[in-house]
Amino acid sequence: THPPRTATSHGVYLLFGARDLPPSLSSREILDSGRGSRFEGQIWWSNAGGALGAPGDLNGDGLGDFLIGESGAGDRTGVVYLVHGRSEFPEVVKLASIANDELGVMFSGVSETLRPSGAGAAIAILDHDGDGTNDFLIGAPSFDEGRAGVLGRVYIVFGQAFAPGMRSRGEIESGELRGALFTSEGSEALGST
Repeated sequence: THPPRTATSHGVYLLFGARDLPPSLSSREILDSGRGSRFEGQIWWSNAGGALGAPGDLNGDGLGDFLIGESGAGDRTGVVYLVHGRSEFPEVVKLASIANDELGVMFSGVSETLRPSGAGAAIAILDHDGDGTNDFLIGAPSFDEGRAGVLGRVYIVFGQAFAPGMRSRGEIESGELRGALFTSEGSEALGST
């Protein structure tokens, strides 16, 4: 079952930095004052913003990029969004539209299985390959291959200048996307926080 439906989708608020911020702001005041933007999830129970990350400026435009996990999106395969930094965002950004709106990259589930994996439940930043550019990990703790138990997966996406668009985590497995994959033989839900 799903939690009770609220009036809006889950989402993330981005508060723009300023020297004159008041000591507190409500989410409504953030939008009404023009001090930030709301990144809205695909559906009200999708856990948009359940995990966040800041890998730095991956596309080299001088502005920091950020990651938003939405582990319940895409029929619960999970989606992670790499949002390219900008000096301005619209008041409300639909996460499902960031690729089409050229605001960033949408990393979707493995299209061959479409089993619920909860990818995006955990995100971590590190320079795994030692090249001086941050890489990011995408935890998929509910991934299973139809065998007994929950196995989980961790995808490592090597940092690079991603063009806006859509990518599949399956591209890591096929070698089309630079990265690595960690799997588990047990039932420890690899990829959880």
